Amino acid sequence: MPIESPRLDDLSFTTVVDVLRRQIPAFTPEWTDHNESDPGITLIQLFGYLTEQIGYRLNRLPDKAYVELLKLVGVRLRPAEPARTFLAFYLAKAEKAVAFELREGSRVTAKSKAQPPPTFETTQAIDGVPAQAVALISTRSDDLTKLTLAETAAEAAAAGDQVPPRMSLAWDGRQPKLKDWPETPVRLWARPSEAPHRTLWLGLAFNPLPSAGFVGQRVTLTVQLDDDELPDGRALADCTQDSDLLAETIAPPMQITFYQPAQPGQSAGTWQPLRVLADSTNGLTRSGQLRFDVPLTIGPVPDGEWQPLGTKPHPLVGAIKTPVAGTPSLVPVSGWLGFHFADQPDRFALRAVTFNGAPAVAAITAANELVGRGTNRSDQVVRLGHGDVLAGSLELVVEDVPRPAYLRWTQVDDFDTAGPDDLVYVLDPEAGLVYFGDGVRGRVPGLDARIVAVRYRHGGGAASEVGLNTVTQGENLPVAVADVTNPVPARGGRDAETLDQAKARAPRELRTMGRAVTADDYAFLATQAPGVRVARTVVIPLRRPYAAEGLARAGVDVARVAPGALSVVVVPDGAGPYLAPTESMLRTVCKHLDRYRLVTTELYVTAPQYVRVFDVTVTVLPQPGVTKTQLREAIAARLEQYLHVLTGGPDGTGYPFGSTLYQAELVAQVFRVPGVDRVEDLTARYQGSDPTATPPMTWRDERQVARNLVACPAGPLDDERVELFPDETVCFDTSTLNVIIPA
Repeated sequence: MPIESPRLDDLSFTTVVDVLRRQIPAFTPEWTDHNESDPGITLIQLFGYLTEQIGYRLNRLPDKAYVELLKLVGVRLRPAEPARTFLAFYLAKAEKAVAFELREGSRVTAKSKAQPPPTFETTQAIDGVPAQAVALISTRSDDLTKLTLAETAAEAAAAGDQVPPRMSLAWDGRQPKLKDWPETPVRLWARPSEAPHRTLWLGLAFNPLPSAGFVGQRVTLTVQLDDDELPDGRALADCTQDSDLLAETIAPPMQITFYQPAQPGQSAGTWQPLRVLADSTNGLTRSGQLRFDVPLTIGPVPDGEWQPLGTKPHPLVGAIKTPVAGTPSLVPVSGWLGFHFADQPDRFALRAVTFNGAPAVAAITAANELVGRGTNRSDQVVRLGHGDVLAGSLELVVEDVPRPAYLRWTQVDDFDTAGPDDLVYVLDPEAGLVYFGDGVRGRVPGLDARIVAVRYRHGGGAASEVGLNTVTQGENLPVAVADVTNPVPARGGRDAETLDQAKARAPRELRTMGRAVTADDYAFLATQAPGVRVARTVVIPLRRPYAAEGLARAGVDVARVAPGALSVVVVPDGAGPYLAPTESMLRTVCKHLDRYRLVTTELYVTAPQYVRVFDVTVTVLPQPGVTKTQLREAIAARLEQYLHVLTGGPDGTGYPFGSTLYQAELVAQVFRVPGVDRVEDLTARYQGSDPTATPPMTWRDERQVARNLVACPAGPLDDERVELFPDETVCFDTSTLNVIIPA
């Protein structure tokens, strides 16, 4: 039989009072008034109340023992995690600005309903440069000034003076504004006429003076693609690849050039290759950064070099709307960068292209905080002014009495390896407590020695997550900066851990012991990945995703066994009928799991697949007084909740992956709706492919044709149940629900 803890609080108030009342005739027969108004009864009730309180406190002894055990093994409450994003800073007049410094810790406040609204700080200093984008153009020609059709003379003659086959102005410098790009991404190669285009041109406005701080300087161009931050059911992260090494690889299919005005001895300007030092965009196929030295000879194209297109002037003449002082009048651009692709590039949309950008975190920096004085006693504890301290942000110094000097102390996980003179401390980041040693393991702060937190960051929580283009209110920014925004949503905010959550986490964390071996280990560790909020995970052993096999299909290949492989399906925390992670989220989880996986494990992190349940038609008889509108809303809410990936299923923790959905299951849910007297009929349809879904997703062949979910199958496309694959669950389309009430 199982080990059962004894119940210590079995003496409740009612039990004690009843027992004592029954004892009155045996011990005090002269006591005959047993009413509530009798003082003796009042004393009995008081005794019963005190007894119940003592029992309650006794029964909490196991909880206290458990908490003390957690502290003994080093388990502490996890602090709140702040949301993180990227900020782009835009200039009013780049051609008149000069280099500026944007210090670490520069603050920008978000527009949010939360009170107070979250404030973001930049996490690194950047050297701002006087340059920014003013135009985006794609062409078929390798020379922007000469828009030849290239292939054959017959093809050129057939096109005549037509512009679309030769050039497309994706962005004219004004609409949308740079700060509005995140909400209105600039789409490239989206039109059919742009199919033969092979070159993307970036027009720049910058201060050409060598002393201004752009020409001749080493700069970083940040590119943020819209596709990387959209939920994608086809997204996949391969944890066996070295993503950092891949990020430093310059993709060979793309070459970059710049325009060099005519030099002494030359009659015209030329396009020169630009040497790229690092390219984490992998040839503009993903968000990242381009690092290069700005050539000293970069400059504008003179008015006389824009070659007409047949009988018409060059299409760029008068097309760029942003005036740039000090540039030619026909095409006002300070300089050009050309990105040349060997093959037709994939379509993508840009949220930001900027030279002045910095990562930011929703946390506040506290500086020069006197947190206490030394007592010269062992195991001293001092409290910081704030809890939820960000990892690695605390810089602590202690006065070295009697010398007038301050020594920097180092944070450690524990004092096990510390010596008596080691300047170390242990931090509880959630509570903001600093623990010092006992003089044997870890030095003790001297008597009256000042303990100063030089700086640390604190803050976080789920409320720090905000949408894109909302972090826009800068504080004390450089004069050259006119606008600031976040091209990506702020993600990763998480509230501080509660005691109950820590008690549930501790056994599983101790079981893993720093290694992931079983499927449960991977499922648990994936939910603990920092910087993202993972609500649910499913581990499919011995299987690879289709994309890992080179097949352009979504989902996990459950038909073929892959020894040593493991696929982790990740469901993000959020709202909506179906939840899909972004590619960046999968990479974050993958990087976290890679620390724990065995070297022989082939690990993939992928998105869940959904089977859409739609066209649900239910015939019901309502109870008296219930309208059809009320029934439809109630039935829709019930089915949506039951078929949801996070709140559905029999136990309310999410509809199970890889289970079987029966038609009778839906009937049972409708029966439970208040106001439904009888369910006469229910039919539905299910299909893996949803042409209206955003983003579009590729599904298994078995789901391409919609099938009927009915009670009694009558045809080849009828089923009474839906067999789900291990990486599949369902989502309910409420817009197609039809409720029928018989006349």
